[in-house]
Amino acid sequence: MEGTYVTRDLRINEGFIDVDTDDGVNPWGGSWQTENFSVIPDTFTQASNFAVYESYNYNQYQSSCRNVYDYYNKRYWEMEAANTLVYYGEDIQPSALHYFNCLPTYEKIYSALNPNGETRQMDRGCYQIYNGQQRIVGVTPLSCYGTGNYGDSCKATCANSDAMYSYGSKLKMYTAEKESGFTETQLRKMIVRFGTVWASNLQENLFKIYYGWETDPDSGLVSYKSLYREGANNLQMLSEVYSTWPMIYGIRVYVEPPASCTSTESYRFGCQCTQSYSPEKCICPNSAQGLRYIPKSRCGCIANDLRGECAPVACTSDSIPAQGCICSQAFHPNGCWCSEYAEDLVGIDRGQCKCILGDQRELCPFASCTSGTLPTQGCICASQYHPDDCTCPEETEQLVGIPIGQCTCRDSDPRSECETKPDCAHPTTGISKDVCPCLAEDDPRVGCEPKPDCARPTSTTLTSDCPCLASGDPRDACDIDDPCEAAGTIRISLILITATVILPLLMLW
Repeated sequence: MEGTYVTRDLRINEGFIDVDTDDGVNPWGGSWQTENFSVIPDTFTQASNFAVYESYNYNQYQSSCRNVYDYYNKRYWEMEAANTLVYYGEDIQPSALHYFNCLPTYEKIYSALNPNGETRQMDRGCYQIYNGQQRIVGVTPLSCYGTGNYGDSCKATCANSDAMYSYGSKLKMYTAEKESGFTETQLRKMIVRFGTVWASNLQENLFKIYYGWETDPDSGLVSYKSLYREGANNLQMLSEVYSTWPMIYGIRVYVEPPASCTSTESYRFGCQCTQSYSPEKCICPNSAQGLRYIPKSRCGCIANDLRGECAPVACTSDSIPAQGCICSQAFHPNGCWCSEYAEDLVGIDRGQCKCILGDQRELCPFASCTSGTLPTQGCICASQYHPDDCTCPEETEQLVGIPIGQCTCRDSDPRSECETKPDCAHPTTGISKDVCPCLAEDDPRVGCEPKPDCARPTSTTLTSDCPCLASGDPRDACDIDDPCEAAGTIRISLILITATVILPLLMLW
């Protein structure tokens, strides 16, 4: 595996794909409202049916190889086994050695700051913390990989000399934490859409793998099914009725990202609508560019939609459509867009749409500023008085006396500061970006701030500059609370991590 790369693209609108629990894709049938549901085959009626029924003696690694200890103690071993059974119908004992010894050697991250990519060496062996990279190399059965030591080179063949193989290389992991806990509806929807759900109970420090529920026909009580192991004891299949919903603080799920539709047929894990194929229940792209040639009847309008039938029009009710609407005299709900034309603003409060030139509303007669204080309705900057936020005059000859930091230079600008070409190597705040393009760094002008490192966002990094990371994002807007709507919908953003070269594995699809 030496020389193998794994790539991640964190650039805006690149390397991410949205998967929604309410996208209509139900790979195992049923719905979250079904009375009885399970993603585990009916033939598994007792815990001893599972290949991972007996525990592995992992306590020996508590001090010597902590990440291996956590892999077993936090029930990731059982999670991988259940997930392989649910997605591929194979009951296996996953090989921990395969995960810790066979990850790619290098990781290359593309971001807005580093469009050519930044290469980092990845941890292996005991130094590797369990994360979503697992699905890049898939899950190899212990019966194939055999024994060895953590930190050894990745094996090229199975223990019996057959070609190495694995399951789940196409799957992506999503990890999330929620301080208030995940609701019952959210858990159900995740099971129906993603299969098994690894869950951590913050109050009791428990780890369970939920896979379904069952409703008693007489009492109507619902019992939730999960796989659970206490310490190093044998695996248990639990069926619990909760009088109080447990505090499910953290979750991990796997999902097969929907591919682009290539026919009119249905896909088990869904497909994304395309210009050529948009069958019923296809998953709509989340970008305006992706929706460009898909009919509105199949995919509804979104903000900044490029389709003519989705162009914003005047608001016709107190509800704002997905593509937005322009505030009108009759209807101007909060969040509507203010018109650029003064005649359209009549009847709309100044607190919602600020005064503009030619505004006909009361208290909006724009006039030249007569003091250093900006009136409520605003005023036009003048040579003698030009308070902050005054409106620059339209006529260039009226700019004389107004600092270029307040009103930037224009063509045929009579001000002396604008007569000669400015020093673009050292631009000031008054120099327009049209005159001097932004510098790569140390540019003081608004709009010329350096691009953030999207691979390492801070709590102040805007989501409009860098999309949320799949996990570990410090920004409040990227907390799982935001994608969880009242109805229990969860929309997850998966980072598309792809392996450039993965040898010598044979992937099973």
